[in-house]
Amino acid sequence: MPDIAAARPVAGAPIESAWGGQVHDQVAGVQVGVVTLTGATSAASAVATVTFPRPYATPPVVILGLTSPLVGAAADTITTTSFRALARRLDGVATAFTGTYSWVAIGTPA
Repeated sequence: MPDIAAARPVAGAPIESAWGGQVHDQVAGVQVGVVTLTGATSAASAVATVTFPRPYATPPVVILGLTSPLVGAAADTITTTSFRALARRLDGVATAFTGTYSWVAIGTPA
C-alpha cells in the first residue's frame, strides 16, 4: 500500500487528485459479503462457492470470519472470480450446524 500519510489533506482543504487516486486504488480492491454454510458436522464440511461481485487481476487474499467457537471456517480454491468457503464442527458433535460467515477479499481489481 502506498505511503499517503505525508500528503494527507487538512480538513476543509481540497484533496489533491494524486492522493485521492491512491486511496481509490486501494479501496476498489476490497470486497465484502456473507455466505451461509449449511450441514457442517464433525465428520463432514459444509461447502459453498462465493463469486466476487467484481473480478480481480490476480487471486486476492480472502478472510472468512467465524460465528461460533465450535465451528472452524476457511477459504480455499481462491481464483480471480471466486472462492470456496468451508466450515466444520470442531466439538466432535455429528449434529449438522448452519452458520452465516462474513468474508473480506483484498486484491488488485481487474
